[in-house]
Amino acid sequence: MNIDLVIFDCDGVLVDSETITARVFCDMLRELGFDADQDDIYHRFVGQSGGKGGQILENILGYPAPDTFFPELNQRVMRALKAEVAPIEGVPEALDQLSLPYCVASNGKHQKMETTLMKSGLYQQFEGKIFSAEDVKLAKPAPDVYLYAAQSMGVVPSRCLVVEDTVTGVKAGVAAGMTVLGFCALSQADKLKEAGAIRVMFNMHELPTIVTDLQ
Repeated sequence: MNIDLVIFDCDGVLVDSETITARVFCDMLRELGFDADQDDIYHRFVGQSGGKGGQILENILGYPAPDTFFPELNQRVMRALKAEVAPIEGVPEALDQLSLPYCVASNGKHQKMETTLMKSGLYQQFEGKIFSAEDVKLAKPAPDVYLYAAQSMGVVPSRCLVVEDTVTGVKAGVAAGMTVLGFCALSQADKLKEAGAIRVMFNMHELPTIVTDLQ
């Protein structure tokens, strides 16, 4: 197996943003009178695009959410991320040890990624190599953003390694014809393997060794 490029997802892989987002989400659901569990909200919504998230929320509440819900959620999440977000433990060290080119490709918007990467001190490593579902027709689990990232970086999909923490993202990487490594900080390892990850890791410090093993 030859790997020429590592493509990272952003939320939950590079930056510890998903727990913050889930907490804010739960706070807003409680304001609507719904007693939300943060772990449940995380597993329901993580990796989903906005459109699908709206349908999931309607299923939870039993009625459509107020039109102001998601705009207000986005504002609150961005405020919290600007104040709190940090890199996933081990990411700065792993990036320093990687000998291969790398980039980031996410369902998140450019504004959000720039905010979280800057706050976490990772922006310089990824500047000019940040790809969003905003750039393509379909969000993950479609392969579009991964294919776009590979094309932009000048690497064929079969020589790309994707690092993902969600079933949605793993499916996108597999659909793109790439090798996928599952990161299990919060997700269940068996779910990521079932989705197509060839291997999983529980600590980002493992990444450089795994990349070397896959070479």
